[in-house]
Amino acid sequence: MTEHEDRGSAAGADRGSAAGADRGSAAGADRGSAAGADRGSAAGEAVEARQAPAVAARFDGEPLLAPAGVSVAAALLADGRTAWRTTREGAQRGLFCGIGVCFDCLVEIDGESGQRACMIPLAEGMEIRSARRAEREAPAEPGR
Repeated sequence: MTEHEDRGSAAGADRGSAAGADRGSAAGADRGSAAGADRGSAAGEAVEARQAPAVAARFDGEPLLAPAGVSVAAALLADGRTAWRTTREGAQRGLFCGIGVCFDCLVEIDGESGQRACMIPLAEGMEIRSARRAEREAPAEPGR
C-alpha cells in the first residue's frame, strides 16, 4: 500500500468509528431519549384528556354524558347516535364532514335551530333536539 492509501484508510476508520459512533450513540441516544420522553408525556396528556370530567346534557329528552371539550356531534356519536336529522325526502343525516361545511349535522341547541353539532362544544345543561323532532314539535304558524 502507498502512504496515501494508509492515510485514507486510517482517516476513514477514524471518521467511521469516532464520528459515526458519536452520531449513532451519543447524539442519536440523546435524540431518541428526548423524543421518547416527549412521546411519553404526550401519551400521558392523552390519557388525562380521556379522563376529563363528564359534561351532562340532554338530547331529545334523554341524558347525554361526554367528556368536557368534545363537540355535540362527538358526544352524540360516542353515545351511539349516528343520525339526528332527516332530509325532506326522509333520508337520515348525522355527522358527515365534521368541519362545519356541509350542514348535515344540524340540531336545535337551547331553543336555537340550525346549529351545526360538529362546531359547538358540549356544555353542561345543554338541551339538544334533533332537527326532525324540533320540526315536528314546532308550533304551527297562524294561517297555515
